[in-house]
Amino acid sequence: MPSVFNNDDLLRQIRKTTTGMDKAFKLENIKLDLGKVKDETGQEISGNAYLDHLVEAEKFDQAEEFISQQLKHLSNYQYDHLVDNFVAYLQNLAPEVQERNGLDAAKIKAIRQGLRDFKW
Repeated sequence: MPSVFNNDDLLRQIRKTTTGMDKAFKLENIKLDLGKVKDETGQEISGNAYLDHLVEAEKFDQAEEFISQQLKHLSNYQYDHLVDNFVAYLQNLAPEVQERNGLDAAKIKAIRQGLRDFKW
C-alpha cells in the first residue's frame, strides 16, 4: 500500500480545497441579516445571498461597496464583525486568486481601513 507524503500533489490539492471550503465567506455562518436587495437581473434576493454571490464571483470591489453601505443598517459590533470576516476571507484567498485580483497585503489593509472609516 503506498503512503502519502506532505509533498504529494494530490494531498496538496485536497488540502487547498478543504481549507478554502472551511474559510468560505458564507454569511449564514456569521448570522447577520443584510436585508433584501435587487441583483443584476432585478430579482429581489437576500443581502446575504447577494454578498455571497459577489464574493464567489470575485467581485471584491462591489462586495466592499455593499459592505460599506451596511454601516447604516447594522450595529457597530455587527458591522465590525462583517468587516473582519470579509478581510479574513481576502487574506486567506489562494495566492493566485489574490494576484489575479490585485490583492496584496497593502491593498487588503487599505480595504480594511476604508471599511473601518466612519462615513455617514
